[in-house]
Amino acid sequence: MPPDHLAQAAIHAVLSRLRRCREPRTLFAAYDEGVLADFALIVSLLPATRSAHLLWRLREAAFHLRWRELVGGPD
Repeated sequence: MPPDHLAQAAIHAVLSRLRRCREPRTLFAAYDEGVLADFALIVSLLPATRSAHLLWRLREAAFHLRWRELVGGPD
């Protein structure tokens, strides 16, 4: 597992891209279309990352945060 601050930086880098999605349907489209770009962004911040599981976890965290920003909901 990478240091927490680097993992958080990777999540927020993807999140910043996702903030261009202004509604849920565009967020869903970004989920389908942006896998390689998101992974490239994460790996650029965590170059030693070789775990596909970790890449997916960080990406999913960013999407979850954006979903919460768009629709709200309980913590």
